[in-house]
Amino acid sequence: MDSLTRVSEDGRLAAGIFLSEHVRLYDSVRQQQGFLNRLTKTMLQKAFPGMTMGVRGNIVAADILVQALLQEGNIWRYELVVPAAIKELTERQVGSSALSCGRKEQIRVTSIDEIVVRRDMGFQPIVWFNPLPAISDHEGIELSQSIRQSCSDSIYPVAILTHGLSYHRQLYDYFCRILLEGTYDCDSFICTSRSSRDAVIKIIAHIEEEFHKTFGAEVGYRGRVDLIPLCVDTSTFSTHDKSRARDLLRLPKEAFLILMLGRLSPLKADLYPFVPVLKSLVQRNVGRRLLWVVAGTEDEGYTRALQQQIDSLGLQKHLRIMLQVTDTAKALLMQSADVFMSPTDCPSESFGLTVIEAMASGVPQVVPDWDGYHDTVHHGETGFLVPTRWADCCDDLLHTGAIRGTTFDQFTVGQSVAVDMSEMETYLHLLVNNEQLRSEMAERSRKRASACYSFRAVAKQYEELWLDLERIASRIAARPEVVQLSRPRYYHFFGHYASRSLSDETPLEITSAGRQITRAKRIVPAYPAFLSAFQILDEDVLRKTLELATGQNLPKVGSLVDVRLGTLVQALRKECAYHPDHLCRHIMWLIKYGYLSPLDDR
Repeated sequence: MDSLTRVSEDGRLAAGIFLSEHVRLYDSVRQQQGFLNRLTKTMLQKAFPGMTMGVRGNIVAADILVQALLQEGNIWRYELVVPAAIKELTERQVGSSALSCGRKEQIRVTSIDEIVVRRDMGFQPIVWFNPLPAISDHEGIELSQSIRQSCSDSIYPVAILTHGLSYHRQLYDYFCRILLEGTYDCDSFICTSRSSRDAVIKIIAHIEEEFHKTFGAEVGYRGRVDLIPLCVDTSTFSTHDKSRARDLLRLPKEAFLILMLGRLSPLKADLYPFVPVLKSLVQRNVGRRLLWVVAGTEDEGYTRALQQQIDSLGLQKHLRIMLQVTDTAKALLMQSADVFMSPTDCPSESFGLTVIEAMASGVPQVVPDWDGYHDTVHHGETGFLVPTRWADCCDDLLHTGAIRGTTFDQFTVGQSVAVDMSEMETYLHLLVNNEQLRSEMAERSRKRASACYSFRAVAKQYEELWLDLERIASRIAARPEVVQLSRPRYYHFFGHYASRSLSDETPLEITSAGRQITRAKRIVPAYPAFLSAFQILDEDVLRKTLELATGQNLPKVGSLVDVRLGTLVQALRKECAYHPDHLCRHIMWLIKYGYLSPLDDR
């Protein structure tokens, strides 16, 4: 580590984590587990009392992963990069949260505005990590790269955690933007499974090929595609008293409980093909009470229709639906289950967090041989992988995402993926009637979860990756050329709107109103609070500008003080770390409000 160059301002190792997207996609069902969840819950409940939103797996996964890094990481310091509006709240959360091992002092909060406006991060990161990348207009996925390109003189790695990859708009708003922004050998897409890694490689190749074919130009990804799984809190998801857990949830102690837990939506897993399997299992196990517990947050109306189908087959006693499941109830459900099942059939599922939560809880898993489940479930050891089948039948969907929407595409594709329900029934029937096998699978599941998916195991892999990427970054000298399409040159485009343009040579004079403000040492009330909130202006810079405009500390031309626009900017730069254009906007604001006056038209 002595050879590393990316350090905090006090000379210690530092890694930055972008957290802003957690706020935009916050869910209010979860209650206790994540530092980020507590932060955003506190903030948004103040703004929107009573708000309830459904759980999304990518939010939970990113939340848990950041918690693991903060608790188990050995990097000396983590910088949490957040929107300016929640910086103070984040600092309070850091101060009050139970981040283990006394690491609170090793976690610092920086706002995005501080970095962009001051062009000074206050630290040189060994990596900037984006655990929940956005594809929104306000915060595109290329945000990390844009800040590196515009606000840093050094080259450091940017690592982006991938989640669901099958949404059509990601091709342009996600992957194409990253490639156009410019990447380095030290950058990384972090994939959570071999399936998602292979998908990312194929998607990047597709973007590169289509760009060349359409525009005759080369655009390429220079970085790496790395593989690190998601993690689970093995202290929360572990074996406990099953009888007590069922008492708390009011579930029958004598039942054989088959648990399906997650987002209840046809876009994630079609539950209806399993209904005949449930009926057959009930008929084959007359002496056992089988109970299928379907739990999570739902797309409105989905479980109502499922209940109606169950009722029509006389299986009412064999289904329990539990909605708006909190973190506490989720852990109790895992402790209560005899088997975990999930008929996932959607291409947007890249890992499957609930599977390793069941694994950590010592619950055998019966899931499709699909996506990330290939990696997590050891067939015949921790559970069973059920065969899946698909055909090349999607060419007519090339344009439907843009025309009919993402939901249409995802549902249509999912309905063409077949999970072998006869095999699922075989495996479930075997586990219903083989307690020893369940016990053996439970023990192997706990060991595998601890070894592969615990906070410590996954945090270690991430920090090994950080150091590896940093070593690559330290050998990079040249910046890549980047496409400037999305960078507006406002003055170049619209400067002709104004009657007159000011230049560095434009002479200025302070007005009587400006002198009055200078004597009062205050800009308020003329300085609106919202300008401060957005860090559009710095009141200290405004005061300093007016002081300089009176002639203090400015050079003279002959016997006259040289008060010109360019001279003021140069004088301010000696005392401020701001970009010269940012300083020039302060001067223009003072002209706007009548505290300075240009002499260009006299």
